[in-house]
Amino acid sequence: YDFFDDKQQPGLQSLCLCGAGDIAARQGDSVTALARYRQALAVAAPLEQAGLMFNPMLGAGRAALAVGDFTEAEGYLGAAADLAAKGMNPTLRCDCLYDKGLAQHGAGKYAEALESWQAGATLAGSFDYADGRRRHLEAMVGVYEQASMPSEAQACRAELARLDVPSA
Repeated sequence: YDFFDDKQQPGLQSLCLCGAGDIAARQGDSVTALARYRQALAVAAPLEQAGLMFNPMLGAGRAALAVGDFTEAEGYLGAAADLAAKGMNPTLRCDCLYDKGLAQHGAGKYAEALESWQAGATLAGSFDYADGRRRHLEAMVGVYEQASMPSEAQACRAELARLDVPSA
């Protein structure tokens, strides 16, 4: 980090901070990870380069989710989903929408969580990302069952069953 500070390379400083966040996250230290991701974002933000923003944005969202700060997680993960869309990466967008739904669910925003998961399931179905679609649908089944909405839960289960049928 200091090496790149001396060279006036804030993009590389941001990458170093993001890497430190990744290491902390892998070690199970979500509080430190969140702090490093926030620092990475602060250094990268003035550069306005989406490529430098995505990884610390996603990392910050997942770390905030891990520490139970659902509002912060929702914000970071929503922004990461938008960056993934701008980068034309539908797989990452689906994954971000799933995590955003988890944050919304954790915050008690069940309708918003369902919207995120429905958007992710629809997107995953549009390019044959079966694992992503399955994850979104399973999450939706759980919310529908909690809300005593059996017909909606059954509709999601039917979609899940179709995913398990091998294509000809």
